[in-house]
Amino acid sequence: MSTPSDSTILSPNPALGAQMAPIPPSPGAPPAPRKTRRRRRVEGLRVALALLMGLTSWMVIEATRTGQAAVEATLSWQTPPAGWQFTRPPPASVRVWLWGSRQNMASLPRTLSFEVPQTLVPPEETGDLIDRIVNFKDDVRTAGVLPESISIVRFEPDTATVQFSRTLDYSLTVEADLRGSPAEHFVAEWRASPDKVFVSGPKQEMDRLAASGPRVLTETIDITGRNTTESHVVRLLPPAGEGVALRTETVHVTVEITEAPVVRRIERVPVRLLLSAWDEWAGHRGGLARARIDPPHVAVTIEGSRIAVESLTPELITVYVRPDMMWARPDTPGVYTARLLAVPPSGTVGAARLEPDEVNWIIEE
Repeated sequence: MSTPSDSTILSPNPALGAQMAPIPPSPGAPPAPRKTRRRRRVEGLRVALALLMGLTSWMVIEATRTGQAAVEATLSWQTPPAGWQFTRPPPASVRVWLWGSRQNMASLPRTLSFEVPQTLVPPEETGDLIDRIVNFKDDVRTAGVLPESISIVRFEPDTATVQFSRTLDYSLTVEADLRGSPAEHFVAEWRASPDKVFVSGPKQEMDRLAASGPRVLTETIDITGRNTTESHVVRLLPPAGEGVALRTETVHVTVEITEAPVVRRIERVPVRLLLSAWDEWAGHRGGLARARIDPPHVAVTIEGSRIAVESLTPELITVYVRPDMMWARPDTPGVYTARLLAVPPSGTVGAARLEPDEVNWIIEE
């Protein structure tokens, strides 16, 4: 029966039985021969090369393997013909399923961009609305976007309905949106420049604007507590509706804030006789001077600035009659009726009302 050498031992293993397992040489043992070490290195290199070749083969197989992949694609729509427009924005993107090698599809950008050619409107078209069905696989231009090795399987969705409408222009009146009230005893009035703007859009939207009132509002202008005139450049609020666009985006609004007029009724304002040069030359003055006005005083309602109106007295208001504006009363001889005239004082708006507005001119013999 042989005995184990110094370089091996019996390794008891209940499952496999006794095996001979190498053990490291003892510190005093001589080194392994040079040929043995060289053979071990060569074997290690062969194993590493085999692993590398296997990995390369796997990568080549994976790169050349074909299949489907889905990507997002943006759509660039050409402008409709002159005089027409989209009634609503066409779809801006679509999902595309592609077929090709994994390597080629991996080199594509994450989002593709396709151009949709112009859908022509027939020149003889007489209607206001036109529907066109766009088949993306047939109508979308893919040349220069995808390499020849990649093909398009399908689009999602595969079609889209595009609607065109005639483009019309319509005039809208600008209306300033004022918020709040000016200071006490002040009023506000506004004017816009320009006071009218044009809007363009589909015919059905223009008809709707015409029916609802042809106006366009500005941004809100706050005049709370203001007592001086202000000027603003404000944006216009676009009218609601698909495809509706304003030609002008801003306007200049002037808000005139002035003192509110005051209304005052002044009693016992004397009525005067106004003689012309003809009356003086014809000698009518004597006869007219003997006439009597009935009633000799009237009430005048004056409207104007607070300072001017509050300082008025009856003597500062001129109310008069003229002989050439009298007419005789056939039922009463010697009695004439005359309509009163008034001259408002400086700083007032005018005589709002005369009570009464006619008087009798009685000539006494």
